Amino acid sequence: MNKPLKIVGTTIPLLFFFLTSCGSSDPTVSDVSAQANPYNVLSATFKANVSGATKVRVTYTADSGLSGTTPDFSVSPGAIAVPVLGLMPETSYTMQLQAMRGNGTAVNGDLVRFRTGALPSTLPVFTVTERPGADLGFTMIGLIQGLSSGSGSSSPPSPGLSS
Repeated sequence: MNKPLKIVGTTIPLLFFFLTSCGSSDPTVSDVSAQANPYNVLSATFKANVSGATKVRVTYTADSGLSGTTPDFSVSPGAIAVPVLGLMPETSYTMQLQAMRGNGTAVNGDLVRFRTGALPSTLPVFTVTERPGADLGFTMIGLIQGLSSGSGSSSPPSPGLSS
């Protein structure tokens, strides 16, 4: 009759050890890649498989030395996609995913190289000049296209500026 108690007495500590050792493993990151966003050349989509993490972020550094990071994104185990916004055109970057557990444990994935594309050639180019005596603060820029000059013809785009 004491035999079942002995089995239970040794099984519970082993079960506790197994469960606590599984729960404390570091996050893992695999299959990392950065892909161009077909709708915005100034952004990328960073993809990876993640397990054991509650949130992730992507850090990036341009060859020029400028760097940045995405906000933290909550994740579930499996395939993830993180948007990386605000990149410069025709610039090479080194990107890395950091996966974090709720307790602060973090691991970095492999480094990935990525190059942004060129801006569309149809994007209008204009110069903004500041008016003397303008107040400090936000500057509003508007592009006004197709204004009629009264004779039925339309004028080329002209920049508008207010501060």
